[in-house]
Amino acid sequence: MNYARYLPCYYDQMSQLPITQPEVYRKFMEGGCFSVQLGSVNPFCRIPVDQAIEETVNKDTQTAGGTKGFSFKPEAVSIYYITAEYRSMYLRQARDLIGHGRSKPSQ
Repeated sequence: MNYARYLPCYYDQMSQLPITQPEVYRKFMEGGCFSVQLGSVNPFCRIPVDQAIEETVNKDTQTAGGTKGFSFKPEAVSIYYITAEYRSMYLRQARDLIGHGRSKPSQ
């Protein structure tokens, strides 16, 4: 994805943050809002929020039932990736609901 093309829109939204979302702005100014920790084992393994989302979506879509061996038809793969974000979100919520959503420490 070309993030540079979204920069003007992002900059505009962020420059208006003190007016449109003062609570979010306050949290940003306090710091610590730009990273997440997926596991509880290593407190030094924080990653950027957008990277965590991308890794989660990629992991959820490339497991069994995902894109591995899915199709060679470009249209089918396109539709699959258009809906991947929603399928990943529902899958993650279902796993969290039954207690299987926690990250496992690597060994």
